[in-house]
Order: sequence, then structure tokens, then C-alpha cells
Amino acid sequence: MIWEKNVYTIVMLTKCKEQGWVKCEKYWPSGTNHYHNISVTTTSEIALESWTIRDFGIKNEKTEETRNVRQFHFTAWPDNGVPQTTEVLIDFRHRVRKHMDQFSCHTPTVVHCSAGVGRTGAFIAIDHLIFQIERDSMVDIYGIVTDMHMHRPLMVQTEIYENANNLKQ
Repeated sequence: MIWEKNVYTIVMLTKCKEQGWVKCEKYWPSGTNHYHNISVTTTSEIALESWTIRDFGIKNEKTEETRNVRQFHFTAWPDNGVPQTTEVLIDFRHRVRKHMDQFSCHTPTVVHCSAGVGRTGAFIAIDHLIFQIERDSMVDIYGIVTDMHMHRPLMVQTEIYENANNLKQ
């Protein structure tokens, strides 16, 4: 998927193991791993207090084409909880967005947690809302939640239309 979709940025919002449960397999190698005709090499890893940044070199063995991918692994968001401060999450989002703007403006970014809905949805919504504030000086929370619900229904698990109608009354 990373190769096919030309991804340069991965955002991981879960630890591999939380509260004794495996939440995500470690999908990056300590050195180099080969997957059919694709090789993946971890070229750097910088562990900070609330997140780790990893760089991968990905090579298509058939064509000799190479790409660099950066993974932003946020480790300060507990399962079934929230980060201790909003500042740490906003700072993390800023670093991710800076990389995306520089290296992956026209390609998708992979964002995942353990189930792909809770933390993933919150991060995408926060990113979208901050981007909207910076661009338009306004916020449309209902519009963002509706859009997210339409594109990935499990990311918003309650009926927003029913809730919105109740608010209007």
C-alpha cells in the first residue's frame, strides 16, 4: 500500500502493546526486511518523550526505484484515554503537518491506531479543524464530522443526523 499509493508520511497513534494487549504489530524492521520485490530499511529512529520519529528507505528491487518514508509514532495517547495535555498533541500534529507540506502535499498520508477509528478519527478531525482555522479563520465541526462519517462510518459511531436534529429543536 505504501508503495502503490506513493505514501511519504505515516502517523501511528498507538503503542504496539497496551495494557497487556497487542494493539499493533511492529511492521518496521530493525534493519532491512524483504517483502516480495520490496525491501524496507529503517534508516533512523529518534525517540522523544511523547513520540518517536522513524525514517524508512523503501526500494523496489525490480525497478531499483527508492523512496523515503517517515513514521511519526505518537506514544502519549493511552488506549481508552486522552493525552495528558493538548499542547503535546498539537505540537505533534504541527510536526506531522510540516513534513506533509514539505514531502507529501499531493499524496495520501496513512494514519492509524489500533482499530483505525477512535484516535485515528480524533487526530484527523483535529488536523482538519486546525487547517480550516488557519486557512478560513472559521470552524465547521458539524461539517467535518459529517464528512468523516460519510467516508468512514465507524470513525463516527453515533448517528450525527439524529443528534443534529435534536440540537436544532
